[in-house]
Amino acid sequence: MKKLLRVFLTMVCLAGLLPAHATFKDIRLDLTGGIFFTDAEKTDKSSVSFGIAIADDGSATRVAADDASANIVLSGKYHSDEHGWGNFSAKVAVEGPVKISMGTCAWGGDVTIKDAGGNVVGSFNTNNGTCYHQNKTDNIASTIYKGEATTLTISGGNYTPYIAVEAVDPGSLVESKTATFSLGNDADCGVAPAAITADEGTAITIPGNFTVYKEGYTLTGWTDGSNTVALGAEYTLSDNVTLTPVFTQNSKTLADRTEAVTLTWDFQRKNGAPTVGYQNATGIWVTQANIAGETIDVKIDFDTNNGGKIANGNWTDWCQMNGGTKFTIPSAKGAVVSMEAYEAITTTTIDGQKDYTSGNTISYAIASSSETIDIVIGDGSYYRYIQTVIPVVEQGGKTYTDEAVS
Repeated sequence: MKKLLRVFLTMVCLAGLLPAHATFKDIRLDLTGGIFFTDAEKTDKSSVSFGIAIADDGSATRVAADDASANIVLSGKYHSDEHGWGNFSAKVAVEGPVKISMGTCAWGGDVTIKDAGGNVVGSFNTNNGTCYHQNKTDNIASTIYKGEATTLTISGGNYTPYIAVEAVDPGSLVESKTATFSLGNDADCGVAPAAITADEGTAITIPGNFTVYKEGYTLTGWTDGSNTVALGAEYTLSDNVTLTPVFTQNSKTLADRTEAVTLTWDFQRKNGAPTVGYQNATGIWVTQANIAGETIDVKIDFDTNNGGKIANGNWTDWCQMNGGTKFTIPSAKGAVVSMEAYEAITTTTIDGQKDYTSGNTISYAIASSSETIDIVIGDGSYYRYIQTVIPVVEQGGKTYTDEAVS
């Protein structure tokens, strides 16, 4: 019987369900000040990997990555005393539910948590505009892993000044529920928002519309079959639910404008844009316009098939756009197009032209009378938005006054 038990425990360890080394202990590591790095590692900022052993009093000691006493293994490199680590990841064997926390940073990013099988079991974001070293109590972001014993891999965040992995009482956990968005057959084109998972009874916020379009209609809400929730409104998750779009037919179009209309296609996640990563693909991006008091959806088309790319997963305030990315946007004679990039824009073409004043933010007045124009990214860089101000176009010609024919 004892032999069978030893065989079973060995198989469990190999499957990654239980740690094959040190038992789990709560881990709270302040990584500012270059702690745990040698002077040489701090100077050359080389990539390293080593273990941390946690004593009964909570104190931490650096050990080899394969040391049996290691409670967590850290990988990455020294960035700075204030921001801690760069290229950070950690592996930790857990015995059940844990709370995973990391210090926030003005340049923080997405954190992904995977189990021993490589499945994503959690995520959160550490970018809140304020760095951990400025307030080590409040500037911490976290999530809860609710699963069984496994080895977790925690990675991302851009900079990591603090990490904690702490056991959670399974009896205190609330069951998770998921809201799934489905376009069904209602939308002409686009991509449904990503599913939202939260604790049962939690109020989630219905996302704004950036990726769904129906010609002649505007997306005004999502329905669970009984209740319709407006964009930006809260919806309480009481069960797993599938939400489908609700469209309202437009009575106005861009052609009905009686004053200049500003259209801004924003790619910044901090302003509600979804996380996207388009390559070798075509698609749409949506914004809203106010026409004589009515809000309508207005789309642009994009094409990333010629070396282009649209990806904002690593930033909340920028979107990577590679050279060759093409956008087709609404226009009119006298429209003023503007864009903002992290680096100076010099070779991006607007309606085939690039004789604008180069800079991080550019503006260009459209001379053609075309109803649409193309923007082709020439400067592979990080962009925030594409904006155009479309004026009211004066119509020339004589007004008909019922003259007799000649």
